Amino acid sequence: MRQSKAERILGVHAHAPAAHVGFDPEHLRRLLINLLDNALRHASGKPSSIRLITQPSGSEHVRLSVWSDGQALEASVMRHLFEPFFSSESRSSGLGLYICRELCERYGAQIAYRRTRLDQREGNEFYALIPAASPAPTREPTQQSLSYPMGDSVRSARRAPRPPALG
Repeated sequence: MRQSKAERILGVHAHAPAAHVGFDPEHLRRLLINLLDNALRHASGKPSSIRLITQPSGSEHVRLSVWSDGQALEASVMRHLFEPFFSSESRSSGLGLYICRELCERYGAQIAYRRTRLDQREGNEFYALIPAASPAPTREPTQQSLSYPMGDSVRSARRAPRPPALG
């Protein structure tokens, strides 16, 4: 089976597969899309040049990390990373990382950047420390009895007498 180029570039490492976080699913999706889009824009394109990693961070948090093997960020860029409308590229709106920061703050998470090594390769890592949430309880279907007021009981299936035919 052949893999697409994107599948060869991206490595997914779920070290917290059963973790639950209190993020709205659509907001978590937006966070991931923005981080992965930035990684794709700056990665080399080589196999495993982008990594998505989840792992527990203590008992209270889940660490969601997007790493790419891109060049080190300049100090002038790092100072403004999460500010609105800041971008190092002309084709970008400069809102991606700002939206990530706003979403993280909304859910009590923290987002940060650091230059780090992964598998002997230098790269850029954006990570969010997200508070762990208890799994949603599975609800058994409940059977309810409906009570009707006394005067509204269903009448028996007997038909009412027909009026006499006119004619």
